Amino acid sequence: MDTRTDTDNMLYELAQTMAAGGNHPVAIALRRLARAGYTNLDKVDNASDWTLLSISGMGAERLRAVRRLTRPDWQPPSPQAVKAASQFLTAARFALRFWSQETLTALIEGSVPEVAADGLHESRWAIELFSTAVGEALPYCRPEELIGVLNAESCGFGQTAVFLMESS
Repeated sequence: MDTRTDTDNMLYELAQTMAAGGNHPVAIALRRLARAGYTNLDKVDNASDWTLLSISGMGAERLRAVRRLTRPDWQPPSPQAVKAASQFLTAARFALRFWSQETLTALIEGSVPEVAADGLHESRWAIELFSTAVGEALPYCRPEELIGVLNAESCGFGQTAVFLMESS
């Protein structure tokens, strides 16, 4: 059982301070990261944009607010990259209902899984949509980043950041 409290997390404390100073967009973003398991800005800074965008409620504007804390010259991902990230995350969540993490990882790495003709229509659509999402995402990120997000999603909702921090 985790006995830590929000006050043990520097990001949560920073969020409180930002909110008290009227910087609510940054405070909200920091709270999202703290809930996802990040404990300080160094860990956030070491995470890829894709990893951070995969956190529930962490969109492009919140990513921008957080990145500006550690990288003043940071440039946001293109709208196309953000759309690809969202599409990949949604397709991964759906595909994981029907397909194993190993099968989906193999697809990201370039292998094509065999689809049974007598399988559920949803299962076939899941793999097709996931394959399309992978194709849309690869111009914007490395396959390893997609696999990391997929691995985190397979661990369950809310575990994305924690898993990726532990595996890197």
